[in-house]
Amino acid sequence: GAEVRAFTSGNPARGRAYGVAVPEIDIVVSADPTHLLGRLDNSFSQSGRSMLRLDRRKLQKAVVRACTDQLVSKAGFKFRRSAFRSDDPKVTL
Repeated sequence: GAEVRAFTSGNPARGRAYGVAVPEIDIVVSADPTHLLGRLDNSFSQSGRSMLRLDRRKLQKAVVRACTDQLVSKAGFKFRRSAFRSDDPKVTL
């Protein structure tokens, strides 16, 4: 399983982007890497899965991308940008 937490900040009446109020919402997901890898198994070749088992950073990046894809394709979010260089990857939707 996974533990999901959401945190909101900002004043939706103050900040505006593209003509609409934009509150900030941080979503934090904590899960066992083995569980995450199992959920991603269908998305990668055998060599890709082996690489993810060895590199937690790449696994984290793959999971963030998979979640982003779901939010964009199924929940109607619009992708703005992503940043994977820091210790905590960030995606702006």
